[in-house]
Amino acid sequence: MIPGILSLRWQLYDPRGPWFLSGNTDFTFGGVYTAITEGPESVFVGPLIGLRYNFVQPNWRVMPNVELRGGLGYTDAKGPGEVAHHKPDIGQGQDLTFTFLIGAGWRYNLSPRYSASLGVEYMHVSNMYLSEPKYYNHGINVAGPIVGFNVGLNDLFRNSSVFRTSR
Repeated sequence: MIPGILSLRWQLYDPRGPWFLSGNTDFTFGGVYTAITEGPESVFVGPLIGLRYNFVQPNWRVMPNVELRGGLGYTDAKGPGEVAHHKPDIGQGQDLTFTFLIGAGWRYNLSPRYSASLGVEYMHVSNMYLSEPKYYNHGINVAGPIVGFNVGLNDLFRNSSVFRTSR
């Protein structure tokens, strides 16, 4: 599987906590397009929501994080076609599927607005047994590196007349 993920994140609160756990949480909303390179299906696409905890330390340019995301989506299920043609049932049993991702990584702040990120992520796609007993639930699992480029949008919202309050 080769996932491509586009995300928007909102910082929920300023960093706080004991020195070794000092940090904040981001709410994440986005979407995923995943090319499935092995197996009967070829694509998974859908929206994602989740949370990311950033371990924030004063004057650190590197920020460790952990995250959990989930969502639902579409895949081009092949399970029903395999059964109909007397082939082994190895695909998803239906087009409606669900996913969750769990990961950890680091963000390197290049400037106050731009940063790059590197980490490792596990992704699972499944129909959550909704097609059983007619079709077996064959989940798809992948783990690997994730690389990202981040652009802060705070200035765009702060300077926008839509978000300014009158005095």
